[in-house]
Amino acid sequence: VALCEQCAMAAKRLGETALVEEAAAVMWNLGRELLTGRERLRIHGSLQKCADLLEEVQSTRLVRLRVQLHMEAARCEVAQDLLTRGAAELERARALDCAAPEGDPGEAGQRCLEEVMEEQHHLLRLKLSLYEEPEDPADQVALLLDQVRRQERGDGAAAAGAGGGGLALSMLA
Repeated sequence: VALCEQCAMAAKRLGETALVEEAAAVMWNLGRELLTGRERLRIHGSLQKCADLLEEVQSTRLVRLRVQLHMEAARCEVAQDLLTRGAAELERARALDCAAPEGDPGEAGQRCLEEVMEEQHHLLRLKLSLYEEPEDPADQVALLLDQVRRQERGDGAAAAGAGGGGLALSMLA
C-alpha cells in the first residue's frame, strides 16, 4: 500500500494523471483487505494521501473511488477520536457522492452511498455532542453499540473518552 502511495506521488510530480489514478486504484484494491480493525489505522495515511492526490489532479474518472477513500479516512479519524477531522472527511465524501460524473448530467443528485454516509454522520453528530446524553433510546443504543465495537477491536480506552462514556453505566442502572 505504501509503495502504491509513493508511486501515485511520483506520478503526480511527473504530471501523469492516468498513472496517479491507476496507483490509487491498485492501492484501494490492496488496501481493502486491511480495512478491518487495527490494520485500518495503519493504512489511514495512505488512504488520505491518495484521496488528496486524486483531488489535486482533479480526477473525474474515479469519483466513486474518491468517495470511498474519503469515507474510510473519516472512519479512521473517528476511530482515533478526531471527530472534527472525521466530519470534514465525511462532508468531502458527501459532496463528491452527489456530484455528477463528467458528461453524464442524468446521474446528478443520485447518491450511491447516501445510506451508509447518513448512518456515519448521525453517529458522528451524537459523538460531537459530548456533554449531552441522547434522549432517543435508539441514539443511546447506537452509542452503546459503537462503544462495544470499539472495545471488541481493542481500543477500549478511546471508547471511554468518546462522549457518552457514562452511557453504558446509566443504561445498565
